[in-house]
Amino acid sequence: MSRAPLSLERYFYTRIHIEANREFTDKDARKGAIDLDVNVRVSVLKNKDDPELYQLVLATNRLDAKEGRLPYIIDAEVVGVFRLDPAFKHDDRENLVRNNGASILYGALREYLLMLTGRGPWGEFQLPTISFLHPAESKKSKV
Repeated sequence: MSRAPLSLERYFYTRIHIEANREFTDKDARKGAIDLDVNVRVSVLKNKDDPELYQLVLATNRLDAKEGRLPYIIDAEVVGVFRLDPAFKHDDRENLVRNNGASILYGALREYLLMLTGRGPWGEFQLPTISFLHPAESKKSKV
């Protein structure tokens, strides 16, 4: 197995807000899947002194359900520091960092929120999976 051209050096959370929604009820919980808007913003910064080093910031705004209520009010931001293999040659290196880096950070955020909400009054809440291959301002999915 070969190493990936992009490696995660470290990541950290700069903002995590999770609040049990006081308006959420047992009736909401019994409805099943929630039509959820997940708005994710991704920004990439390239290190001017080290061309292989990138910082990626992934942020969510408050999540909203199209109908009904969500069990938690969630707002988060996670920052990752990534390094590209200098031997990796590609025309659009920043897009590779954006797509793959955002997928890595979003997965880490999903797991972190799952763990934290698991101790909340409405039980664990999992963000839906989304794709960053064709980045858009808003990602929409059902949970």
